[in-house]
Amino acid sequence: MSAFRGASHRRPSFMGSGSLFFLLAALCLSVAAHAQRQASRVMPPPALECDRNQLTSYNGALVHYSVRDDATLIEIATEWDTLETVRVPHSGDLGPATAYTIHGLPFTQDHWKKLGTDPAARLPTKGTPLIAWVCLDGETPPVIDWRP
Repeated sequence: MSAFRGASHRRPSFMGSGSLFFLLAALCLSVAAHAQRQASRVMPPPALECDRNQLTSYNGALVHYSVRDDATLIEIATEWDTLETVRVPHSGDLGPATAYTIHGLPFTQDHWKKLGTDPAARLPTKGTPLIAWVCLDGETPPVIDWRP
């Protein structure tokens, strides 16, 4: 005689009435949300020589762009609801463009058009998305990654 004769073959109560389905659906949603958060992480530009412990970024939209003789000031409304100003020193006749990238790629004169402006004017449109990478070491100039 089998030791299992007469034993109940009922499913555990947590599996009844679709609970297992909802448990698996919740697990899938949790995994998908984690993957989306990981995919949205942005890496600093590889050419930026700054200790990662000294690096910060301001991810947001352009509020104000002011060109001076020695530097350009970029005011950013961040996604954290702060207002940050980044000073980009000019490098020779090229102005601030040497500190610019576009979606992480090197910035060229043709990219001014993508910033919503006449290349001769070199004034990006208010609201243009960007990430300002700022090294807190006091020596390394910032990198502005435009994301139109």
